[in-house]
Amino acid sequence: MVTKSKKVFIYMIVLVTIVLTGCGSVGSTKEETKESKSKPEEVKVKTLLMSDALNKYKVWLRTSSNPGRSSKVESVIVLKDDELVRYRPDQRQKNITIEHLINLTDEEIINLFEKAEGYKYVGKFKLGIILDQLGETTERLKLTVNQKTMTRTEHLSAFANADLDREMYINDVKSGKKKIYTDAQLANSDIIKHEIKGDYSVTTNPTNDEYSINIFDSFIKRTIFDTTFIGVAVGTKTVLITRTDEPDTNLNLDTPDKKGRKVIIEGITK
Repeated sequence: MVTKSKKVFIYMIVLVTIVLTGCGSVGSTKEETKESKSKPEEVKVKTLLMSDALNKYKVWLRTSSNPGRSSKVESVIVLKDDELVRYRPDQRQKNITIEHLINLTDEEIINLFEKAEGYKYVGKFKLGIILDQLGETTERLKLTVNQKTMTRTEHLSAFANADLDREMYINDVKSGKKKIYTDAQLANSDIIKHEIKGDYSVTTNPTNDEYSINIFDSFIKRTIFDTTFIGVAVGTKTVLITRTDEPDTNLNLDTPDKKGRKVIIEGITK
C-alpha cells in the first residue's frame, strides 16, 4: 500500500509540473504574438507656413544654394515682431562659414556679428504674396525691409595714414588722445552715433534704403554634422536657412487661402 501511495504522489507532482509549464508557454506565446502585432511608430511630419517659420525661428543665414560646412555666410537676418536686423560682414576682411556658427546659440551668433567688421541694417519688414500670371495662387513671397539705420564697424587701422605708426595711432584713438571725427565734423554730418569699441570704430547713420528678398517655392533640408537646417531658395544662387530641432518639419509658401496674419496679397490686406 505504501509503495502504491508513493507512485500516486509522484504521478500527481509530475502532472502539476506539466500543467504549470504549459501555462508558462502559453503566456510567453501570447506576449510574443502581441509584440509582433505592434505597429512601428509613425513619423509625424509638421508643415509650417513660411510666415510662421519667420516668426518661430529668430536667426536665418543667407548662404550658397548648396550649403555645407564651408559655405560662406553672406548675411545674417534676425527677425523679431515686425523689425528685421540684417548683418552683412565685410567678406574682404573675414570669411564666416556655417561651420563657424554651427555650435553657437542664436544670441552668440548675434553678438559675433555685432562685433564683426561690416554692416548692420535695421528696419521694419513686411511679407507679401506675389500672385502668378492667372492671379490665383502664389508665384513667390516677397520680404521687404524699409531700412532706417545703417551701422558700420571698421578696424581703427583703416583710419591711420600710411606715414603713421598704426599701433601707436590705434592706442592714441582708444585712449582719446586722437579722434577719428572732431566734434565739429560730427555736428555737420548725418552721423547719429559714433563710438570706439575696443579696436573698432562703430558709426551709425540714417538710411532710407529698401531691401527685398524673393522667396520661391523651392525648399531645402540639410543636415550638417548633427544640425538640421531648413530653408527656401531666395534666388538661383542663394538660400535662406535656419536651424531646427524638429528635423521632420517642412515649409510651405503662404497662399491667398492660407496665410499668416500679417501677410498681404500684392499690397492688399485680406
